Amino acid sequence: MNMLVSSAAVAVTAGAAVALPTAPAAVLSLSAMIERHRAAYIAFNDICGFEDRVEESDPRFEALSAEWHRCNDVEEAALDELCTFRPKTMQEVHERADYLAVLLKRYEMSPEQDMALIDSYRS
Repeated sequence: MNMLVSSAAVAVTAGAAVALPTAPAAVLSLSAMIERHRAAYIAFNDICGFEDRVEESDPRFEALSAEWHRCNDVEEAALDELCTFRPKTMQEVHERADYLAVLLKRYEMSPEQDMALIDSYRS
């Protein structure tokens, strides 16, 4: 991430930039994949809505737009990785199903409930 994008993202978002795990999926446990997705989901949420806070004529707008696309791609990749993971135990089957069920419910949530979910991921 270049400094312009990094500083612009931090200046506009409420939180600091999130460092995501970079290990290949083959060596990550299901718990690590869930944590990777949570971190990506938080980062994407933090950048969302920047266009409401920064005018298109603002020099930061282009960098924030690029950061939005990057965060979106990372979140989607983390979710794809999680969905294609092959559980090895019944505990992993249930853990993944429980996590994905909560994510699906976010489409039925109010903005306040969605923010509460995101806040729970931060802790």
